[in-house]
Formats: sequence, structure tokens, C-alpha cells
Amino acid sequence: MKRYLNNALPALIFLQGMALATAEQAPVSLQLVDLTPRFLEFHQRAADETDPERRFELWKAHYDFVALPPGLPDRDERARAMLDAAWDGYDKVLYRIRPGIAALSPAPEPVLAQVSALLEVDDQLPAITLLYYVGMLDGNAFFAPAPDGSGLVALPAEMEPERRELSMAHEFAHAVHHSLSGLAMGPEGSVAGLVISEGIAMHATRALFPERADHHHLGGSKEWQQRCNAKISVLLTELAGHLQDTGPESVNRLTMGQGLTGMEREAYCAGWHLVGRLLTQGMTLAELARLEDQEVTDLLAETISEWTSAADPARDDSFGQLLKGLEHSLEQAVSSGLTPGVAAAIVSADEVLWQTAKGHHPDEHDRPIGPETVFSVQSISKNYTAVAIMLAVQDGILDLDLPISNYIDGFRINTPFDESPADKISLRHLLSHTAGFTHEAPVGNNFNAESESFDAHVASIAETWLRFPVGSRYAYSNLGIDLAAYILQEAVGMPFEDFMYQRLLQPIGAEHSFVDTPDRNGRCRRCSAGHHSMFASLPDYIPLTASGGVRTSLSDAIGYVQFHLNRGRVGDQQLLAPDLLDEIYRPTRREQAFGDDTVFPAHFFHGMGSYTFEAADTYAVGHTGGGFGFTASMQWYPEYGISMIILFNAGTDPLQKLELGWDMLSRMVEGNMVQRQHRPDLPTREAFFRDAPFDNAADTARASIPGEPAQPQGRLATLSGIHQPLFGGGFALSSSATGCFECIRIEPLEDRVLIHRGLPEPETLIRHAAGLYFADRSGELLDLRGPLPVWRSVVYQPKD
Repeated sequence: MKRYLNNALPALIFLQGMALATAEQAPVSLQLVDLTPRFLEFHQRAADETDPERRFELWKAHYDFVALPPGLPDRDERARAMLDAAWDGYDKVLYRIRPGIAALSPAPEPVLAQVSALLEVDDQLPAITLLYYVGMLDGNAFFAPAPDGSGLVALPAEMEPERRELSMAHEFAHAVHHSLSGLAMGPEGSVAGLVISEGIAMHATRALFPERADHHHLGGSKEWQQRCNAKISVLLTELAGHLQDTGPESVNRLTMGQGLTGMEREAYCAGWHLVGRLLTQGMTLAELARLEDQEVTDLLAETISEWTSAADPARDDSFGQLLKGLEHSLEQAVSSGLTPGVAAAIVSADEVLWQTAKGHHPDEHDRPIGPETVFSVQSISKNYTAVAIMLAVQDGILDLDLPISNYIDGFRINTPFDESPADKISLRHLLSHTAGFTHEAPVGNNFNAESESFDAHVASIAETWLRFPVGSRYAYSNLGIDLAAYILQEAVGMPFEDFMYQRLLQPIGAEHSFVDTPDRNGRCRRCSAGHHSMFASLPDYIPLTASGGVRTSLSDAIGYVQFHLNRGRVGDQQLLAPDLLDEIYRPTRREQAFGDDTVFPAHFFHGMGSYTFEAADTYAVGHTGGGFGFTASMQWYPEYGISMIILFNAGTDPLQKLELGWDMLSRMVEGNMVQRQHRPDLPTREAFFRDAPFDNAADTARASIPGEPAQPQGRLATLSGIHQPLFGGGFALSSSATGCFECIRIEPLEDRVLIHRGLPEPETLIRHAAGLYFADRSGELLDLRGPLPVWRSVVYQPKD
């Protein structure tokens, strides 16, 4: 969390006499100050010190830098508490600190040059000082302005490199903005200045790193961004009366405190949305960065007034106003090139309240997207598969809780644990992602789609390894869903795709929908191809038949969500019993998932092939999907009988546009635009969430992996550096692609080897056997027995 210093250079008076390294990069010069040697001297002296009071005395004597405003009466007490909390964690990040500023990556000069170009700097600006310091393990990068237009950017040395590049660009944007505008920033500035400066910085990093998810640019979790989206209208209404407030109390309230609506970091939320709106209206970041104090206040007041009047639930046409905003956002997504096309709808149990289709097929601009265009819905397929399994349960063919060895003979999977997985894994484990499987199969996956059949894809599961003991934790996995579908087809004696069509798709009237096979796939007449900015070509056939192979149109998807809203009924036919539908939704785990880029929010749960989460005063159910050049979302509120569907034929930036659906439905509920249905067969929110277990922490995973930390010897020692997936089977990277898609970085240290994969912290590799290494928290496997490294069942190669 950012903490501003009142005045950068006086606050660092203790640095006088230190040599400054200066890098000239017109039109902005950069001075470099490295505090890591001072910290390392302190850490060495305090390494064996067990008395916290004595340790703090050493800190005061040899380091004495903390990201707190100068002049605080309780500065030492706060610094002592922060040091005590961080102390045990320093040993884990010393490998990042020791190299100092000389090894800083990315190099700051090119990043500053990119920010300067984005903000169209053409005159020489006051020098910026980059302070490389060791913080309190809170990721606290910050900018401190100076009266002469210069300023100091402070960057923690312990920060994860993937996070550092965004933080560096963000703080440089503050520094350049301050020099261009003369806007008062920091604790003495106005709320309006704070909001626009944060908005400019966040959208600057988004422009420079468009492949990163929006919540990374906002510096918060996915949960926080969802709350921000849901509360933005209320927040802006409250904010309108405080734009001219100044002083530390106002600034801290909107950055570190609980804000005007009880939500933390409200300045970032408001800045993201307001600057985003101004950009869509034609302004540029360079123009915004040159506005002076009163101009900023007036512009934000006008923008907030337009926003809140359009979103006011008390207006007669409140739903229509929301739709105008939604239509505009989707039009912007297409016209700006984020996606070639999109189809979306809002529906109730018995009617279509709104629908639209915009844009075109990726490579055929004369073929418009329509309601009958067929999209891949990717992981939403998991929900379709769960319903198909439940139909077989309803027929008495399958039982959710019997071991899978009752249905298939000879199933094998590698395991480092002392157990017979086939005698413990149930269909419930497979559908709820608690069987212990990894995410990808060696044959037919999200990086190489080469597979002659669904059966070949499933057979390759035998080559994978369990990540944790069966039933002990949640970890999202395509393999569990695909194995469940294979068990279904063995039990019913027909291919899974035929059962899906005969028992589910045909009865709900989904005449254009189907499950991918080698003979019927994305080459169908109505099918849109997928698009991804990183790839020159994408596969037509998706071998992840059950976990990602469903293709459907908007018209057919409407029928599918109405099947859910009508509690499993289609017309006069009760296709699936309501209690079995609820079994799909009911949480089996409150997710704190390992191996994903964020920890899921506390109110977010996983059922069987579905997400269930608390929203407004109720609960929402659904799923999202992304891959092979497509992105999709289906979400419904059972108690309110409404649903939204969004289908994109692009697989990168539109991921963030899925939140439009979540935001739209929550605002309809909160604005009293729909009424709660009082039906005795509808479970309450409390009934759904009362008993869901919580996957708690990585310590459980670390303790479960047998073995000792791998040593940087032999082949492991030669693999230092960045590796990217070896794409094939229809995937081909574009020659113009930038960034690194699903890359990993292997880092040998003196006594262990780390693997970085975009998480806040790297994982330590644990040696299991010759050439086999497990990551200590996620339980994922690195296999070095072949010519190329295999990570999570995917072949990797060194990145050039």
C-alpha cells in the first residue's frame, strides 16, 4: 500500500554524501540511490540477535529507513512494529536484495523513457531520483514529490520482478505527471489530484503492459476489483462532495483507510474508472497529465455528475441507463480492437431482457457476429459436463461418492503419496477439483492440442502426478473433469459427445451447440474462429472435450441459462431434479487456490463445475472460460431469476470485460430493478455457504511433499533463466508477440533452486527422485528426465 512522504529530499537527509549514479535519458534524467548495502550491513549484524529491542537499535544505527511520512510522532513505534512483523521473512528474499541496484530488472532508464513517451514529454524535466531500498515486505513502492517539480521514486528491492515492472512504471508515471502539471501531490494535495494521478498511473501501466490483468494494474486482488466495480456508483456519489478536500487525513483515508464507503483504496478505484471513462471519451493520458489543480477538480466533478445521473437507480429508466453504459463498453471493446466480435444477453427465466451481437469473425471482416454465431465457451464446458454427469446420477447409472475404480479398471496415476488413488478418488472429487490432479495432460492441452482423440487425451493422465493427497485440497484441474466425462461414456456405453447432445443439448433446444471432436470442431459453418494477439494461428480442434470443448451460440446459451433459472425444467419437462442442480452449485471448497495468480476471495466458492459466490444480498452461480482465442462468461442469480451471458472471439484483453456482466447483475439487484423470488425450493445464501470447508494455507502443501530441497547441481544448475512452453498442435506464436506467455523462471541459489511462475513468491523445488522435482507449495512437478524440461505436464524450452 502506498505511503507518501511529505517532501522527498529533506526526508532523506541522511543520504547526504552518498554517491549518486546518474543516467541521462532525455528529456528526463534519473539519479540512482542504492540503500541495499546499508540494509545488508544491518541484517548481518542483527542475524543472530534474538532481542527485538536490540535488533531495532541496530536498525536505527545502520539503516533507519522506512516508508512512513517524516515527522510522525510515533514513527519509531510504527517502524519497530513493521520490522518485527517482517523480520522472519527477510531470509527468504535476501537473494533478491544482495545484487543491489546494479542488477535491477527491468532496467529503469528504458521504463522511464517509455513512460515519458506515453505522456508526450518533449521538454527537459527536473531530475527524478530512484531510491532502491529494502522495505518491510509489503511491496510498498511510492513516489514522493519535491517542490521544484522533481521527486523521488522508491522501489523495494525485495519485490517480485514480475510485480516490480508495473510498480516502477506506475511510480515513474507519478513523477513525470508531477513535473508536467505542477499538481500538488502527496498528503498536502487535494482528493481530486490524488484520484486523477492514480488513474493516470494505472492506465499508463495498462498501456505499456496490456497483457497483464486489470487487477494487477490496480495493485489489488480480483476480489477487491469486483467490489470496486460493484460500488463505483455509490463511491462516486460520495466522492463528489470531497474533491477539494486536502491534507493528510483526507489522502490517507482514501488510500490506506476504510474510505467513504467502507472500502479500502478508494482513490485507486475512483481513479481507474474516471480516467478510463475520460479516455473512452477521447482524451489522452498526455492531456490529462497537464491539467492544473482547478481544471482537475472541475473535470472530475463534471464526469462524476454524468456518471451518477446515468446510473441513479431512482431514475425511471434506470435499466435503460445501465444498458447504455454496457452497450458503450462493448462497442469500445470491438472498435478499439480488444476483440473482433462479441455476443451478449441479459435474460430472465422466461424472456430475453436484452441482447446484442457486434463485430465480425476474426479473419473475415465481412462476416458479422450474430445470435446464431457459434463460439467456444472453454471452461464453461465444465458446468455442462457437471449437468450431464448429474443426469446419469439421476438415472441411477453413476454415484458421486463411489471410488472411480468401480467404473473403470486399471486406472493409474503417479503419486508421491502412499495411497491407491483409484480406490479413493470419486466423481465428486473430480468435478470439484479436489482429486489432487494437475491442470494439463501431456497429450492434448492448452499449449499443444495434438491429440488423435478424447480417449488418447484421457489415457495420458496416467503419465501425470498427483499434487496432493486425494481430497485434501482444492486445485483447479481440467483433467478431473475430462476423466469424469470418460467415466460417464464408459458407464453409458456411448461417446460423451453423443450423451451430451441427446440428454442435454437437444432437450433444451440448443440445436447449434456441440462438443468438439476431431471430425466436428471449430471449422463448422456457423463457427467463429478464435483470436489471440500472441498467436499467429490457433487450433480448430479442442481435445479437452469435457473441460473446454463445448461450442454454443448466444441463442443456445440463453436456453441453457434459462434451464438453470427454471430449476432444471424445460417447458413441461423436469429435465433435472432441483436438488441435483443444487448439488452442482453447493460449495465443496471455499477457494484459496494454489498455483493461480491470486488467492480467491473469502466469499468465493467452488461447487461441481460451477463457481458460487456471495453477491449483494444473495448468491450468484456460473463459470467463466478462456483459451484457444475465446473468452466467455455465464452467470446467474437463482434467487432473482436473472442471468447474463458474454461471448468474445478473442482470448486476451476481453478477459477483463467479463466483469461487465458481474457488475451489471449486481447493480440490477442493488438498484431494485429485479425482485427476489420467494420459492420454497430455492436454498438461501446461508444454506449454501454454511459448511463449506476452507483451504487454508501453503504450509499444508509444503508438509505433504516428501523430500528435501533440490540442490543447484547437475542439470538443474544449467537451467537458470526463463523458459516458455513449446507450442504445437495448431498453436503458433506471432512474430510480433511481446511479453512471455505462461513462462517460468528457474533460479539456482546456493542451497536450493527456486521456480518463479508469476506468483507473489517463488516456490522451492523439492527433489523426489532422479530428475523429478515438486514445487513446495503448489505441488506441481518439474520433470527433467527427457531432452526438454516438462513443467505441469507441458514441455518447455529456453526463451531466446
